[in-house]
Amino acid sequence: MPVQVFMISRDADAVRPGSPTAKRIAGYAALGAEVTVVFASPMRFASVLWRGLATVRHGWVVTAQDPFEAGLAGWLIARLRGAKLELQMHGDFFNPAWAAEAWHRPLRLMLARFQLRRADGVRVVSARLARSLQEIVSTDRITIIPVAPKMPAIGTETIYWNEIRYDGRLTTEKNLPMLVRAFAQVRKQFPHPLLRIRGGGPEQKTIQDEIDRVIGKEDKDHAHIERPIIIQGWTRDASVDTAGIIAIPSLHESWSRLAIEAALAGRAIVMTDVGCAGEVIVDGESGWVVPPGDEAAFAAALADALAHPDEARRRGENARRAAAALPDAAEIARRIVAAWEKLART
Repeated sequence: MPVQVFMISRDADAVRPGSPTAKRIAGYAALGAEVTVVFASPMRFASVLWRGLATVRHGWVVTAQDPFEAGLAGWLIARLRGAKLELQMHGDFFNPAWAAEAWHRPLRLMLARFQLRRADGVRVVSARLARSLQEIVSTDRITIIPVAPKMPAIGTETIYWNEIRYDGRLTTEKNLPMLVRAFAQVRKQFPHPLLRIRGGGPEQKTIQDEIDRVIGKEDKDHAHIERPIIIQGWTRDASVDTAGIIAIPSLHESWSRLAIEAALAGRAIVMTDVGCAGEVIVDGESGWVVPPGDEAAFAAALADALAHPDEARRRGENARRAAAALPDAAEIARRIVAAWEKLART
């Protein structure tokens, strides 16, 4: 008999017919799980709660995509209907840097702790997140299932080992002004290095202001020469995929899609000790890993990667092998369903 699952998702695509997310969820049926999905947001709390109470029965599994509002709805539904509760952790919420980004986050963490202590199971995407829960959740209730790796969008043909690239959202936790300053420290040591920052987000003006500040008048006066730091929007222009070095200066990450994608493409990765660092990207073996927020260490790592392209290639190849060994999407789906089945039996 298939396990019955009520999924509270924060992804609107989960309920959009034909979307990749909806297709992935529908695929759980072939593995023995019948999943009912609702989309949750703070404004939809009451409707999610009503739908759950009308749907869920004793013996079901309720899975919520975060330990905040979605988790609270899930906890109430599971408690009132005699179901099992699984909370998912897709962010490094107990990292002090996460809490410091907004005044209300410490209050949200109180809500998260309340629910995590009462959940029957907690699913996280990395060992780092599992460690962050050690004082809240017993290890026997934690399941680590990484995010499925995707084939890289990064090009794999022409590679320039004097190019550095960041690809992703331009938000506070990505700490991109530090990347700009670190690059500025090392750029004059090497012939024509280039930093491309690709993406969009609320911090774009802050990053551009930092670029203008550190580039200096000497570069502004030579408009005919390509600037050494460039912000690009989302594009499939092949020229942005030629960087041999991928930089990830984040203050916190749950996993880092960019690191895995870059690893699969055999790129050299310079990153802070966040997300999959230590699990997939290991300092000295498959990349350069430095403490979050350590600008001097990040600059030194960039300089080392630029100065030693053969070593950058070696670490990039090691990263490729490590990422290729991760479970694929089919195996991850099997593990997710197995975790639900285990909860339903307890």
